[in-house]
Amino acid sequence: MSEPLLPEGWTREEIRSYGTVIEWPGHGFATVDERVRGFALGMQVVRMRGDYAGRGWKDRLYADAVKALQEVFERRKAK
Repeated sequence: MSEPLLPEGWTREEIRSYGTVIEWPGHGFATVDERVRGFALGMQVVRMRGDYAGRGWKDRLYADAVKALQEVFERRKAK
């Protein structure tokens, strides 16, 4: 099974105590934990279980984490 795609220039790193940390270089991080099917902004333990099930849940999970991080950056830029 292939890994979910990230936008160009973004990176992913498996960190045992957190899950997968995705980085938007120069902007921030989001942590994705596939075990609980959830994500959190920043580099931290994911505490909330997400509502991801069915075919393609992993792609939706990563896409939502990317979108959430991009939205935070857009709000900061708008200030």
